[in-house]
Formats: sequence, structure tokens, C-alpha cells
Amino acid sequence: MPIRVARLSDLFTISSIFAAGFYNEEVVGDLMHPYRAQHHQDYLAYWRRKCWVRWCDYSRVFAVSFEQDGNEGKEVLTGVAEWQRVGLGWERVWGVWGTWDPRLLLRWTMTVVMLIFDTLWPNRAASKPPEVGPTTLEPILWPFISHHYLSPPQRRTHWSLSCLAVLPQYQNHGHGRQLVAWGLERARQDGVPAAVMAAKGKEVFYKRCGFTELVGWATDGLNNPLNGRIGGGAIMFTGTKNDSLG
Repeated sequence: MPIRVARLSDLFTISSIFAAGFYNEEVVGDLMHPYRAQHHQDYLAYWRRKCWVRWCDYSRVFAVSFEQDGNEGKEVLTGVAEWQRVGLGWERVWGVWGTWDPRLLLRWTMTVVMLIFDTLWPNRAASKPPEVGPTTLEPILWPFISHHYLSPPQRRTHWSLSCLAVLPQYQNHGHGRQLVAWGLERARQDGVPAAVMAAKGKEVFYKRCGFTELVGWATDGLNNPLNGRIGGGAIMFTGTKNDSLG
């Protein structure tokens, strides 16, 4: 099936695919959005806002898989992967403007706009303090897992598969594997590794795709808020020719 870089007109569908794909996932679904059934529109709004902000982050790329509708000949999006170029060289992802690209101002503008939306219309589907939630999990978790991404040094620059989702009716047909392969090829061209934090039960899938190095778990560390609460979180990397130099 074909893969292409997403367009702005795809963003609404992309957020819907992510919302469906992560609805029953143990972190985004159960832990971060325990009231998503009662407030489904708020859960959808979370993904809409998240995708808008990340669309304006020019270190990120949304890749989509699609099929052609046999009746109307239109594209039907079947899955989406969010890839991020982390570390040195991210500014070359979208061309020669790099860090001087005036479009980058959109990222900060959109972040502020979404913060205003979150204040005026809170996410009722989200967990309540002091539980970890959509805005608190990443900064809380980073001190426990940062060493996996910073050492050895060649891991500091990599392509990260942030999110991957395929609509249920198109699963087990190779869409997810192709979306992963798209990012792995970008990493290969750049000569850097790729990384993913695997959801529960997806470790074998990602290993078959090429993430052969299991370097740790998102639950590692004393007092880690995820310790004992989730079964997934495998932090996996692909190898590079420079690994032996670490």
C-alpha cells in the first residue's frame, strides 16, 4: 500500500485515527483518559489539539498510508505514523530554511492557543490530579528514562516513532509495517538510529520491523509513576554501523 507525507487537509482524519488507535491503549487510554467513555468528545478534542501543535513542530513528520476508494477513486486514509527527528540536524527535515523558517513561529503561537483552549474548556476525559495526565506524564517520566536516549552518544540524534495507529479494519494487512519502514529509511539515509517506545504486546512487531535493541523500559527506576501500572513501555532502538564505537 502507498505511503506519503501528510497534508494539512489530512489533519482531522489523522487525529481521528490516533483517537481510535489509542482508545484502549493502557497509557493514553486507561491511565491518562479514564473518563473517555463519558466524555468522548473531550478525548477527541485532546487528539485534535495535540495534532495541531505537532503539525507546527517542524522536527516532526506525519506519514499516512492510504487506499483508493474503488467507487469514487478517492484516497481513504488507513493509518498514520508520527516521526520526529531528535537531536542535531532536525532543522533540515523540511528544507534549507532550517531554524530560520518563519513557519516555526506557528508552533509557539499554536501552543499558546491550545493552552487557552485547555484552560477555557478542560479535558474532562483526562485523569484528575495527583494522577499523571496528558500534560504531566512526559516531564515526570523523562528523568527516569533519559539515560536510555542520551547514552551511548550516538543515540542522542535519532528518528523517533512517537505515535503509530492503523484503523481496525485495515490492521494485519501491512499498513503499520510500511509506516514504520518509511521512518526507518529516513533514519538510514541520515545514518542515525531510530527509536520507539512500544505499547504492551507490540514488542515482537517492532523487533520484526527492525528495532532489534531493547535498551530499557518506561517503567524503570525507583518511584517511577508507571512502575507496576503498565505492562508495556519497551524502549527499543535500531542498530547503526557506529554502535560499536559507543
